[in-house]
Amino acid sequence: MRWGLRNYWVNMRAKHSWVVGLVAITFAFAPRSFAAPPRVVSTFLCTDEYVFRMVPHDNIAALSFLAADTHPVVSTIRDRVKGMTLIRPDTETVLNLKPDLVVIYEGTNPRLHAHLKEIGTPKFWPRKTLEPMIAQYKKDHPAPPVQPLPMCKGP
Repeated sequence: MRWGLRNYWVNMRAKHSWVVGLVAITFAFAPRSFAAPPRVVSTFLCTDEYVFRMVPHDNIAALSFLAADTHPVVSTIRDRVKGMTLIRPDTETVLNLKPDLVVIYEGTNPRLHAHLKEIGTPKFWPRKTLEPMIAQYKKDHPAPPVQPLPMCKGP
């Protein structure tokens, strides 16, 4: 992996780690009988990938259509989402799925975000509520140090 690509992955981990923290906190503070939200909807490619990897597939009500995007090739799960419900997320589409959890990437789908916040269902957690929990999670679960890339030795 070239330095630029490695740097990209390190930066993406730092930029998106709060999403992982959010999902982990959701599960950590849930009752013991709560394994995963029964119906999860993801509305953006980045959140699609987190939800796909962290939530049992039977609990995923829908992912955004970007999860299966192949042109240009951007989704790393595009070959594994066949048969799953894929949506162009708008308020009516999302609410018709009767989700227990909607995962929205900050700064995307502002109209959907505003509508869900106004309706209050599923429960809306603003960033100021989540940031202290995410900070504590990061403190308790530090990221492993970046490992040097193995280099092949010539013959």
